[in-house]
Amino acid sequence: MRLIAIGAVLLLCSCRRLPEEYPPPEQHPPSQESKSFPLNLMFIDMADPHARLHFVKDFPIPPHDGWVFAGPAPAIKVLAFTNQNVKFRAELTLWDVAFKQTGPVELQFRVDKFDLAKVRYDSPGPKIFEQPVPSQYLDPGQEATLSISIDKPWIAPNGGPPYGFILQRIGLQRIEVTRQ
Repeated sequence: MRLIAIGAVLLLCSCRRLPEEYPPPEQHPPSQESKSFPLNLMFIDMADPHARLHFVKDFPIPPHDGWVFAGPAPAIKVLAFTNQNVKFRAELTLWDVAFKQTGPVELQFRVDKFDLAKVRYDSPGPKIFEQPVPSQYLDPGQEATLSISIDKPWIAPNGGPPYGFILQRIGLQRIEVTRQ
């Protein structure tokens, strides 16, 4: 009898009501006119600990203190939330030691398979590249591959992989349009 009473108490204690279930809210991508795009996903700072997740090719060493020594044709992937009023922006440095060996260099900037611009640099140091991206170069909601290639990579005197330039930031940024 005592066992039956203990069993009944345990059985009653183990019963509980399950919480009600609710469906997740309906999801919608942001509209092309929205100013609330998560811009950090379109523009990669090498100081970000997750920057490596965007690397596609030609990054022979990991980022260090907000910069990375890129190979001769590095590429990254970013999610293009829009194809309207967007520019390709890259912040890079042409290393003076390498520049003494290579002299003036040409950098080719690409979005996916499209050539965006070719720029000749006649001096070492920090450089900023900005160029509007034609809307047909990007598919909204899809990843875009951004790449930069250098015509004359630098090779260390003791050998090793070829290097192109030091990269600090790269990606797509919204162009602010003023309405009159």
